[in-house]
Amino acid sequence: AGNLTDTIGAAVDFDPGRAVIILKNAIDTICSRVKDEHQWIDLYTDLFSFNRLDGLQDQSWQAIGQSVLHTVRDMVSFLHSFIVWKDNEPVIKEVCLEVLHHIENHISIKNIAEKLFISKAYLSEKFKQATGQTLIKYITIAKMERAKFLLQSTDLKNYEIAQRLGYEDPEYFSKSFKKYTGLTPNAFRKKDHPSEKF
Repeated sequence: AGNLTDTIGAAVDFDPGRAVIILKNAIDTICSRVKDEHQWIDLYTDLFSFNRLDGLQDQSWQAIGQSVLHTVRDMVSFLHSFIVWKDNEPVIKEVCLEVLHHIENHISIKNIAEKLFISKAYLSEKFKQATGQTLIKYITIAKMERAKFLLQSTDLKNYEIAQRLGYEDPEYFSKSFKKYTGLTPNAFRKKDHPSEKF
């Protein structure tokens, strides 16, 4: 990101206003391409929300560069939580995509194994070997990230989100969410919408 900002800076005589427009457009283009390649992503985030360059036209060149760096790091980190497969592991990729596309369809290791015509034990072992994490953990991460997005972007009640994600007990969902994020669902929602009362 540093080389990119330096290159663009030199091209626009280090005019922050012009540079911010070019950098914002570049990040928006990257976001569009990522969305085209990973169509499941809209279930988990508004990818364009990572582009936080608005209002930086009056900032120093260093501040603009830091903002670009943070934007790219945050986006890559977010994507890395989900994209745990390698190109030479088509079964693992298929498993991950099944989870990501169908997170609200009461996804389970059993369902996935049946769909792929393999045993639960083999699937679990293969997934752990390939990714370094259990399939249960991966499913939980996807559920919690979906819950975060629903809390941020909808007015659904906590129990409705829990039901959508396959949690029959809303209290268990709340405990799982707090374990994952450090906040209860209500506290998480208020953090993103401090003026709203829930």
